[in-house]
Amino acid sequence: MYLCSPYVTSIPELLQFGMCINSMPLHDATRDLILLNQQRLSDVEMNLQLEANNEQLEQMAKVLEVEKGKTDALLREMLPPTVAQQLKSGLSVDAREYEEVTIMFSDVPTFQQIVPLCQPKDIVHLLNELFTKFDRLIGLQKAYKVETIGDNYMSVGGIPDAVEDHCEIICHLALGMLMEARSVCDPISNNPLFVRCGIHSGPVVAGVVGAKMPRYCLFGDTVNTASRMESHSPPGRIHCSETAKL
Repeated sequence: MYLCSPYVTSIPELLQFGMCINSMPLHDATRDLILLNQQRLSDVEMNLQLEANNEQLEQMAKVLEVEKGKTDALLREMLPPTVAQQLKSGLSVDAREYEEVTIMFSDVPTFQQIVPLCQPKDIVHLLNELFTKFDRLIGLQKAYKVETIGDNYMSVGGIPDAVEDHCEIICHLALGMLMEARSVCDPISNNPLFVRCGIHSGPVVAGVVGAKMPRYCLFGDTVNTASRMESHSPPGRIHCSETAKL
């Protein structure tokens, strides 16, 4: 004779009372209620887990977007924007010959005398301060910073986009560099810093070199001549070749 059924609504409660699902009478709806509640609890737990996973994925996507922005910015610093976009798109970047560009090298003539007398951090601070000012000038002109090696700063006009006034652009850049350098102090004497510039115009070949660490490099006698113009320039002066003067 059926009297009653225990009041349980979930499997954890069954286990708490030491019972099994088979302990419930077949004709009692409590068995179905327990199974239904268990399914509902499982669905709730799964939904909560999915929400947590979605939030985690959203956070990871935001972090990934930030890091992607940093990577893109770094790539644009290493390569011209048009070349960087080609590489990002998976396109090959072929070397290109430019018939007429203007190249400038600039450096600090007294740098080799400063280095032995300064702490490494002072040297790094000096170059950071100086090159930050030069980078700002590059951004104001239609010029491109090719590379920096030690205290040597190489820039070019007419690359990657050919322009007719490339020589004028670089000459204005050189004048700005001389003035900006005077606002940086020599860490030894605390006197304003002097830089010198060498400028030459002519043909070059430009292309991306390297796979893991791609660099946009220039090749040709024009590069070598511009470097020699700089090395023979007096401190605080701009040394231009005949082709650059034209």
